[in-house]
Amino acid sequence: MPTLTISSRDDEIAYEIIKRLDLKPISARFDFFINGRLITIIWDGAGLNEKGSLVLVEVEKGEINESHIKNHMLNILLMVNQGKAVDTVIWVTRRGALNILKAIVRTWKIVLESACRIKMPKMNYLSL
Repeated sequence: MPTLTISSRDDEIAYEIIKRLDLKPISARFDFFINGRLITIIWDGAGLNEKGSLVLVEVEKGEINESHIKNHMLNILLMVNQGKAVDTVIWVTRRGALNILKAIVRTWKIVLESACRIKMPKMNYLSL
C-alpha cells in the first residue's frame, strides 16, 4: 500500500484512506439545488460504508484556519439538512495540528447542533 505523506495530493490521501477503510469510493462532489441556485460542495474524498451511509474525508495539510474549518462544518450542516445520510467525517492533518483541528471542529459541532437542532455526523481524526 502506498505511504501517505504530507507531499501527497489531498485527493490521493483521501482515496487511500477510503480504500484502507474498505469503503466504496464515490464522487466527492455533491450538487444541491436550493431556491433555484446550484450549490456545489467538493470534499477531498467520499465513500459509502457497509450501511450505505456517507463517509467524507477532508485533508488539511497547511495551517489550520478556523474560518476554513467553519466553512466545512457549514457544508456538512447543509448536506445533512438536504437529506444526505452523512455518517462520519474523517479529518486528516499533520500530527502537530491535530489538537487545534479537533478543538475547532468540536466547538463548531456543538454550536451548529445547538443552533440548528440537527445532529451532526461523527467526527474522526487521522494524522499524517
